[in-house]
Amino acid sequence: MIRKVLIALATMLLPATAQAQQFRDKDPITIDPTKAYILYHYSFDMALTFIRTPTDEDLANYQNMRSTALAAAKARHVRDLKAYETWYLAWKRAKSRGDASATEPEKPVEPTDDNFDFPPIERSQLVQTKEGRRALKEAGVRWYLIGVPPGEYSLYGFVTMFGGGYVGQCMCMGTVKFEAKPGVVTYIGEQILPNLKLPDPNVVLPAKFAKLPVRPAEFRAGGKFANFFGLMITRISEYPGILRYERDRIIDVRAEGGSPSTN
Repeated sequence: MIRKVLIALATMLLPATAQAQQFRDKDPITIDPTKAYILYHYSFDMALTFIRTPTDEDLANYQNMRSTALAAAKARHVRDLKAYETWYLAWKRAKSRGDASATEPEKPVEPTDDNFDFPPIERSQLVQTKEGRRALKEAGVRWYLIGVPPGEYSLYGFVTMFGGGYVGQCMCMGTVKFEAKPGVVTYIGEQILPNLKLPDPNVVLPAKFAKLPVRPAEFRAGGKFANFFGLMITRISEYPGILRYERDRIIDVRAEGGSPSTN
């Protein structure tokens, strides 16, 4: 019970980007210079999920939150230990009387910084989109536009609800990331994951987006993430000039001086 309370508290207090602004087809589009925007499209409905790289401020807030929750768990442990000692003595007395039905109580484990079960900060940085919430459907193409806090974002995968659970794919074993700058619409193109495709810098945008400050994303190698939704696990395909793999190790080719080739 205490763990559920702490998780709920963490969800409320940690900086959360999951509530991204996702435009509908009838919504007017006004660019807020303090926000970043991500634009992508598919020939079918798709719910992409992104994960934002925590900033130093995010990390400091998270550590404070975790420390507060750990202190509360330790205080709860003191109370649980006293209750355990009472039940243990009762169990010992029952055992000495030959009561075979008495069950030995389990001693509570003291929470420490190493064993404390607390949601990882990455969980609060997920940005989930809704596949049916399109900014535009034109000529059979679904366009999606979301407003998010500026920062560095990774392609986490695609996640959707089905039959009371989650289905999709997680790029948990290797992905790419890109910068979403304030006041800019970062265009990531059409990503048929796990295959990576560079956004076309010369794409002809629909009239609805033509006057927006759209810039193509510059992908680079990202990292690995936990499988938060219990999805099928895979990784982004290798791409010349961006990333490659040495067994399970991700190699940032751009950091080695490489440049991406065109599709």
